[in-house]
Amino acid sequence: MTLNKSMGRQVQFHALPNDIRTFLEFVQQRDPVIVAIRDSDSPEVRAFLDPSSETDVLMLWNQDLLNALKRRHIVASERDYYSFDSSLPILEFSPSRFCEWNGRKALRSGRIYGTFDSQSPRFEKWYNALARWIRKNFIKSSLPMIPYVGPAAYDWYKEGGLLLPMMIPPAVTPAWLSWVEAQDQQRAIF
Repeated sequence: MTLNKSMGRQVQFHALPNDIRTFLEFVQQRDPVIVAIRDSDSPEVRAFLDPSSETDVLMLWNQDLLNALKRRHIVASERDYYSFDSSLPILEFSPSRFCEWNGRKALRSGRIYGTFDSQSPRFEKWYNALARWIRKNFIKSSLPMIPYVGPAAYDWYKEGGLLLPMMIPPAVTPAWLSWVEAQDQQRAIF
């Protein structure tokens, strides 16, 4: 019996456009990286000039690791579209997104994510460098499910913003209300 050794790794964070811009400046100064939208109606890969305000899932394509990149055609019941093969040495970049929850403006978590099955050590080294930058330059949170917060997002949080995980809590339950209350109590310290 063969075991599937597919291994995905991620670093979650909360970031506002200024935080994302700073992170992507580091990424693109370090390596020849193109930032492109993950899913599209077109197979053509186009770079974003200023992806810091984008809310759709993006891909970070390091051209030193992969010199050509094409989307593949996906046939789905809702619509056909084009996307990248997750087995390629590219990273998924999901920006933080604003939403409303229980009458409050909230910011959902974003992440960088890579799949490391049969990938080159150079790909994993690149991912580790980006993850290390986030851990070093973003604020480490003591809140559950909120690992790192960019400086601008942290200022927004201190002013009363609510930080949520990647998914919107499905219901207003006592557990979620106590989780939000913990943020409000921590914020009161500032």
